[in-house]
Amino acid sequence: YKAVRAMSLEQREKVIAIIRDLCRAEAPTMAALGVDETKMGRVDHKIAKHVLVADKTPGTADITPQVKTGDYGLTLTEMAPFGVVGSITPSTNPSETVICNSIGMIAAGNGVVFNPHPNAIATSNYAVDLVNRASKTAGGPEVLVCSMVKPTLESAAIMQSHPLVR
Repeated sequence: YKAVRAMSLEQREKVIAIIRDLCRAEAPTMAALGVDETKMGRVDHKIAKHVLVADKTPGTADITPQVKTGDYGLTLTEMAPFGVVGSITPSTNPSETVICNSIGMIAAGNGVVFNPHPNAIATSNYAVDLVNRASKTAGGPEVLVCSMVKPTLESAAIMQSHPLVR
């Protein structure tokens, strides 16, 4: 989190651009892995979802500062990172969710810890690895997002009920 927070918007967008490229390039692999692991969906539909995530997930453009002026002064609205975000991913679209959440959280300067659905661990972790490969390629941290190796209902409950989680 500290590493991504310290990155400029330009650096974050560079990472996101590579995530988008890798997502498009590896959509067939992630789609096939997801269908094989979860026994849900169709590969052609999941390829289309990966392309959609790569092309349409908002990046840093949605968090640009805004200034409003008027008779009563000036208002500056600037987004600030939240911290480390816990994300519980579904079995229905595991890699798509990891990619989409990663793009949004990285754009905003947040770290992410994923707790994949137990029936979609390999697919989710493949996508986590893709995001980290993109970060490394862009000159960012080697581990930008992370995941539970063996997610369980207990690890999800810990993530949701930790005293520091709002």
